[in-house]
Amino acid sequence: MGAAESSDYNNRSSLLDEYAQRDLLNQLRDLSAFQAIQQDTGEQEESEGTSSNSMSFGDVSDNRHYRVIRSNNDAIKKSYNELLVDTSIRAGTYSDSKCCHHNSLCTLLQQRELGAQWRPCCDRRLYRNRSSGFSLGEKTGYSNKFLANSRHKLDAIRSKTFCAFHVPNDQGIITASQDHKIRWYKSNSDDGYYLYKVIDVPYVGWTILDVIVSPDGRDLVYSTWNDAMYQCALEGDVENWLPLRVEAQESRFALFSIRFNSSGTEIVAGSTDRYMYIYDRESQRCVLSVNAHDDDVNAVSFVDQSSHLILTGADDGLIKVWDRRTIGSSNRAEPVGIMAGHYDGVTYLDSRDDGRYFLSNSKDQSIKLWDLRHTASQTAVKNTLNSVQSQQWDYRYQRAPTEMNQELMDGDCSVLTMKGHSVLHTLVRAKFSPESTGKRYIYTGCATGNCVVYDIIDGKMKAKFGGHKSVVRDCSWHPENNEIVTASWDGATSFWNYASSLEKRTESAILSPSKIVKKRKRR
Repeated sequence: MGAAESSDYNNRSSLLDEYAQRDLLNQLRDLSAFQAIQQDTGEQEESEGTSSNSMSFGDVSDNRHYRVIRSNNDAIKKSYNELLVDTSIRAGTYSDSKCCHHNSLCTLLQQRELGAQWRPCCDRRLYRNRSSGFSLGEKTGYSNKFLANSRHKLDAIRSKTFCAFHVPNDQGIITASQDHKIRWYKSNSDDGYYLYKVIDVPYVGWTILDVIVSPDGRDLVYSTWNDAMYQCALEGDVENWLPLRVEAQESRFALFSIRFNSSGTEIVAGSTDRYMYIYDRESQRCVLSVNAHDDDVNAVSFVDQSSHLILTGADDGLIKVWDRRTIGSSNRAEPVGIMAGHYDGVTYLDSRDDGRYFLSNSKDQSIKLWDLRHTASQTAVKNTLNSVQSQQWDYRYQRAPTEMNQELMDGDCSVLTMKGHSVLHTLVRAKFSPESTGKRYIYTGCATGNCVVYDIIDGKMKAKFGGHKSVVRDCSWHPENNEIVTASWDGATSFWNYASSLEKRTESAILSPSKIVKKRKRR
């Protein structure tokens, strides 16, 4: 992407005038109203909680538990509408609905060559000085029509796989498993992957908990049940491990979540002793330890590329926002914001990288979307703490209580709540889809052996990538391609991509066996 095009893309929201935003919101409300009418008519597809254009490859019977809940607070509603506008422009859905929905890609390419310039009214101002080529949003919209539908086995081992992610700079895929091994796969000429390297990891307590690669792609760091992270050169001698020690406050200690800042100079970590740690790689020492929560800190994340704001999520159910600039060198720090609304502990955090929105996954079986401008009241914080303390179940061994499927907590400041996946046994991860999709989707692992994809725009469960026999703890969406990697405790790691030959089969796979029988009876 060129600098000019990137700048134009990032500034789209600011270019839209009030009338254009209102026009787009009206279109989105019309879409929501139409979907509500479909639900009221009791169509068979909707009664099972999956839309007619979903992709589902496993058992869809548990989709009936799917719910999406929006806040009734006027200020938060406005934030949600602004998110819809921005996502719709990024993902090209408004342009697509206006002029491209009924045209094939071949037809659109032909029209482009003939000079036809399709632009909706709200986008016209954005592109009036451009050529008749496709806009970035339109390209994204076309790409989103070809989501992954074909599963391929990456590897199968006799051990639980905890982490999987695409390496920066398109260097392949890395996985981490309970057998004390980190595996690195690189792509080959057949659009597949081969095992490039197996790294035997020392100093592991029970399992590898988290793995990260530096932004420049040179160094690998992992954490485990230990008072240190361990670093080695990704391409270098794997025997040369450098311990990155923190000042642990307890003897039984683990770092559940670790993240690099954008420059790679610091690592932020969340631990079982309730602390957030910041390690400086240049001075090779822990420069900050903050007593952040009342329970295990399960997740950490930076809000954006500036790395000034840090998010922490914990088993106390709260999410706290910290400003690196105000913490300084003091270990006594106060958060600049607190988010409350979960009924149970937080398992993962992921930022939209826009300095505003982020998501959380939780043991209360929900994903929540948050706006940094809307923080919680003291009442909401107290309600969250009381709810967590009153829980009488253990998500590692037991089923989720039925009362988890309830309405928003009093004072909940989240923008959107999505339910339909299962968070059991381990710290299941949920993430935003990459910029190549317009950040349109939220995808998450699931205890039922699936990777579940939610659509932010229409609130639907877009797809469910199944096939695993145990919990999917981690998944990763390729930064540029519609490829998804799923890592499971059954030892299997799979990657999914689009295959045109399976398109019709994908549509038929939406129907469960019971639906197919009913349709045959009608004939």
